[in-house]
Amino acid sequence: MQNALSVMQVARRLNLSEPTVRKLIADGALKAYKVGRQFRIEQPELQAFIRNGSTPNRTESEHSAEAA
Repeated sequence: MQNALSVMQVARRLNLSEPTVRKLIADGALKAYKVGRQFRIEQPELQAFIRNGSTPNRTESEHSAEAA
């Protein structure tokens, strides 16, 4: 948990807005956990998202459905 990033930190790294990062989390595209009322994103999850456009918890069928 030492490498956990806040929504703001992830938004800055990806050049996205904070609401967009929260939507990615809500949609399951970016894996995160809550500490109190705030989300935290682990470095490996962010790296996976950057590499793949999503984190490993999404299935191939979810990707296919979005492409359609």
